[in-house]
Amino acid sequence: MKLYDVVLCIDTSYSVRSRDFPPNRLSVLKELALRIVDYILSKEPFVRIGIVCFYMYAYPIIDLTRNRDELVEAINSIEVMGEATAPGEAVKEAIDMLILNRSPSGSRIIILTDGTFNYGIDLPTVAEYARRRSYHIDIILLGKPSKGDSSWINPTIKMTGGIYINIHSPKYLEKHLNELFTKIFAD
Repeated sequence: MKLYDVVLCIDTSYSVRSRDFPPNRLSVLKELALRIVDYILSKEPFVRIGIVCFYMYAYPIIDLTRNRDELVEAINSIEVMGEATAPGEAVKEAIDMLILNRSPSGSRIIILTDGTFNYGIDLPTVAEYARRRSYHIDIILLGKPSKGDSSWINPTIKMTGGIYINIHSPKYLEKHLNELFTKIFAD
């Protein structure tokens, strides 16, 4: 496996309080993030991982690091922040983080969300910027995407060579997690 730097963008909008993925969507997104961190650092201990949270606004909560304990603490501290969902703003923050840390081409931005994108710069616009830097944008979405989500997701994935995984139901969580590891982090 050849991985470069990775930024996880985690949705903290009000909708992640939904309990259709027990105990709630935010808890599931945080668990996904923790499992991604463990997987990456067990395979590639020199990869740096950063975390950006987003709702109407996006904010980095930890810069790129290899320190598993700091990443776990940061992920566990994430809480619901507010209304609206602006993944484009999160990707913009992630790109800035990658640029400021001189991350190589091929680095990844992984959006963990429940969709309903409705605020901020649209993903295809910021995806063009990521594409020019040769950064991949992957999207993991819990629940059913809206038509508007699909109109942002599909061009973003195509433009950046990313992977899209839609987890429709909690009963398929493990299956999709294995799909994530084989598709995004394939040898």
